[in-house]
Amino acid sequence: MVALLDDLGTWQELGVVIPQLGQFTSFGLAATSGFNTFRVIWEGFTPDVQTFCFLRSYFIRGGSIVTEGKWQKLYPKIGEEILFLEFSPEFQLQQLERYFEVEKWAKWYKFNRGFTDPNYQLRLLEFIPYPETIAAIQETALQPQAIDQITASVIESLRLNFDLPEQPQLPPPPP
Repeated sequence: MVALLDDLGTWQELGVVIPQLGQFTSFGLAATSGFNTFRVIWEGFTPDVQTFCFLRSYFIRGGSIVTEGKWQKLYPKIGEEILFLEFSPEFQLQQLERYFEVEKWAKWYKFNRGFTDPNYQLRLLEFIPYPETIAAIQETALQPQAIDQITASVIESLRLNFDLPEQPQLPPPPP
């Protein structure tokens, strides 16, 4: 799946963090492309991991931090995954830099303060389309969101080819 996306653009690394239990850790670098496609790579994963992570985006506007959108719940696994993280048009128009942070959670942490879990790392990469990909989209008079639709259709076709679980579909917008 990732190899097919690699034909449309490159991946820029935003950082590598070791998620901390009950505390957000920032990836450090800002996402600059304005697109919604990201790659998450898990490193140091072991089968005895009992935690999950929340990934969220934030912006710095007027010296204060503004969080946006829904938190993405991620479960550690071997390998990598592709995520579509919404970027509101309001923040896109303001051309604010988009940062990400992650927090480790455990289901029973609240009741068991002696909880330990192996440390693993989370690497976040942003998809940046090649200029010719953007030019081809502009030639066909499509909006930049078309890249997100193309990557979503690639992922869906792979999901069908490999009998992966289907993602829930949103109802069509009203006419």
